[in-house]
Amino acid sequence: MIDFKRDSDNLIVAGNGPSLKNIDLNSMPKEYDVFRCNQFYCEDKYYLGKNIKLVMFNPSVIYSQLETLYQLEKNNEYRVEYVCLGIPNKLKINFDLNTLFKRHPYLIILDEILQKDKILFRYLSNIEEWEKMNVTSGIYLIALGIIFGYKNIYYTGIDFYETNQINNAYCYNIPMDGGMHKLIYNKNMVVEKCHSKNIDMETMNFFTKYYNHQITLQKAPNLNSAHNKLAIQKQNNYINDIIVSKYDFTNKKINIFKKIRNKLKKTLSKKYCNNGGKLR
Repeated sequence: MIDFKRDSDNLIVAGNGPSLKNIDLNSMPKEYDVFRCNQFYCEDKYYLGKNIKLVMFNPSVIYSQLETLYQLEKNNEYRVEYVCLGIPNKLKINFDLNTLFKRHPYLIILDEILQKDKILFRYLSNIEEWEKMNVTSGIYLIALGIIFGYKNIYYTGIDFYETNQINNAYCYNIPMDGGMHKLIYNKNMVVEKCHSKNIDMETMNFFTKYYNHQITLQKAPNLNSAHNKLAIQKQNNYINDIIVSKYDFTNKKINIFKKIRNKLKKTLSKKYCNNGGKLR
């Protein structure tokens, strides 16, 4: 296992749902670590501060996320200690891992950490194998918090798809002509086919049932007011969109071309080939 060092027994795991904007930090312990994921930097205020113990990124746009993170730290917008590549068990990826790790040897692999807890790893693997689904990033972060030995885990911004529309699903706005829309949110719906509210909630219940002797897992308290006066306003011209890397964009175009090619081959095979023949 990596030499992971906690600064506290308390952990805040933050998804990017709207409830993050109402977190009541005055009701939280004074010291805590923070885990975040994906496009966390698009928030308009620092709802959990600048210091992040660990951030987990989706592998499909990892080069773009790493380039964005570089600029964020260069601009002193955030400080991140550990970066995790969110590769669940058996997930197919569209790039060479060896090349990625040669360029970025500091990356943590989610799957390798999860395997340190056999019960937890088997549970999540069974979801992938038999349900053909994955839990969302926030749930994986809670799993990492359990494995890394945190005693009190608070979650926020994990809203279990209370809305299915992009405009209301996140704690940030998504520029319709920006990098996120180009690479990630290219549809009006939020929930991907590999995720579900029921799977996430069942996994949370599993955490509570099997790890109640070693952790306290609870939702972070919310403010009564709709406006969080404790959050620090960001400076003008902060980074509010993913920076599109040429590597991710190229990979995406390659995948699109492969789909078009395969669809064309099937169409032509049905039209011109006899006796079930296939075009080469």
